[in-house]
Amino acid sequence: MPWIMPIESTGVRKVGVFDLGTFYNFLYDIFISMGYSVEESFYKFSESEDGNEIVFLWNCSKDVDDYSKIQIMVNNLVLGQKKAEIKKGDLTIGADAGDMEIKFSAYIITDKKGEWEKSQVLKRLIPIFEYFYKRTRRVIEGRAVEELYSAANQIKEFLEIKDVRK
Repeated sequence: MPWIMPIESTGVRKVGVFDLGTFYNFLYDIFISMGYSVEESFYKFSESEDGNEIVFLWNCSKDVDDYSKIQIMVNNLVLGQKKAEIKKGDLTIGADAGDMEIKFSAYIITDKKGEWEKSQVLKRLIPIFEYFYKRTRRVIEGRAVEELYSAANQIKEFLEIKDVRK
């Protein structure tokens, strides 16, 4: 059975005007460019007088070695989404307005295939292996945190906001 270890979480919030379709594609491209596979595990769209509510959850994962993988969960919530227009010079561009919050959580998953738990011999060796593997795990943790904040900072820059919140 795989072991899931939480590493770090952060978030980005944007209240104002944005292009949700372009943002969605940009977010996807960020994780693909870092070598992650992206799976949308949940999507919800609901309409109301106050604006649309859009929720999507992604499971982004990347194998590190035969034993471990990094997983970043993306939770995106948009409240009060309404159509808006932006004027750039003489050009009017369609956009979205609302309150968007993106939360990221990074995890390391060890024994990702569950092979160590299935074998009675390997199961007994787990504590010994983990003792020697901890230095490697710390390197992987550092990489996961670096990639987590890299994604958050790229999104912050894309959305033109000034801070990344922990």
